[in-house]
Formats: sequence, C-alpha cells, structure tokens
Amino acid sequence: MKDSTRRPHLITFTSSSTARNFVELLGTDRTRLLKDVELTSIGPVTSATLRELQLPVAIEAREFTMGGLIRAIVLARYAAHSR
Repeated sequence: MKDSTRRPHLITFTSSSTARNFVELLGTDRTRLLKDVELTSIGPVTSATLRELQLPVAIEAREFTMGGLIRAIVLARYAAHSR
C-alpha cells in the first residue's frame, strides 16, 4: 500500500472480520493509505462494519455471494465508463 505505483484500485471485503483485520493491519495511517482506493462490500452487514470503521463503501453487492460482488463491481465499472 505504501508504493503508490502498486496500489490497488479497489479492495473487496467479504466479511466484517476481514474489514476489522484489514484496518488493524493498516493502523492509524489508513486514511492516507486508502486515498483513491474504492472499497467494495459483499453485503449490508459488511458495509455497516466498514462505515463503523469510518471507511466509505463505494460498491455493495445486492446478492450476498462472491458472484454477486463481482457482478456489482462489473456493473459499477461499466456504468462509470459509459458516462
């Protein structure tokens, strides 16, 4: 995350525990480290956890499966590029 040339465009979270563990690994510098990175969530429970951790959710799956998360990401990216 520290090398700006190798930063991800988005990060997916499939559970509240992964969100909490990720934030713990980032530490207090998370706002800077996640600048310009979109966060995606498998569903409303995980999204609520991300918001509780003061992280914005860019994409949330409607179907709470990996397939649903992938579909949500593809649809969001398609919508953003078709503008």
